[in-house]
Amino acid sequence: MKISTHNYRGYIITGFNLRQLGDREVSGMSYNVYLVDGGESLSSSECLTRLSEAKRFIDTLISGGAA
Repeated sequence: MKISTHNYRGYIITGFNLRQLGDREVSGMSYNVYLVDGGESLSSSECLTRLSEAKRFIDTLISGGAA
C-alpha cells in the first residue's frame, strides 16, 4: 500500500488513497496527523478527507484551540 507523507509546521501528515482497499464503492483519501517524533495519530478521532482539513487540524492544535 502506498502512503503519501507531507511535512507541515512540525507535524507529519500521511495520506492514504482508499481505492487501494480494492472495494469499488470506496474512494477518496484519508489523512492522519502525527508528531514528527512518531507515535500515535493525533487525529484518530477526526475524519480528515482532504489535505487542507489536515492542515487546518494542525493550525488549530498550534493555536491552542480545540481540535
